[in-house]
Amino acid sequence: MNPIPQSVLIVDDDPMITATLKIILGPEEFDVVICADPEKALALVAERDFAVVISDNSMPQMLGLDFLAECRRIRPRSARMLLTGVLEMGPIEKAAERGDISRFITKPWLGGELLAAVREAIQNRDLAVRKKIAPGKKPSPRRTPAANGRGRR
Repeated sequence: MNPIPQSVLIVDDDPMITATLKIILGPEEFDVVICADPEKALALVAERDFAVVISDNSMPQMLGLDFLAECRRIRPRSARMLLTGVLEMGPIEKAAERGDISRFITKPWLGGELLAAVREAIQNRDLAVRKKIAPGKKPSPRRTPAANGRGRR
């Protein structure tokens, strides 16, 4: 009997980004859910337990940092990853210190690195659930460098 696939929620208002992410994650047999509106995505998070929530930071309705902070309040065990093309480190570092995000990924990204980050997030979440580690523990932020190798530190 096959295990139930892990659910991954992708929140981004750019259909090209969401389509690309779905292609990258597709071979892993994740249950990938796409949502362009962060308000609607919050309703999905309230209904379903996603292993990983990936959000763009720059969306017209809400900043990804604010969306992921609310996701943490609703589902503290879900891994929360921020996609960003603009590195304003102050807000990102504060969000990581609070535990609102577990990782941020710069655009453009490498598909293999993003996939590895999602796999690792799922493994860490599964481990925390098995060991019953308290949700909301403040993880150290992880940064996946830009695909062009010029990621800022």
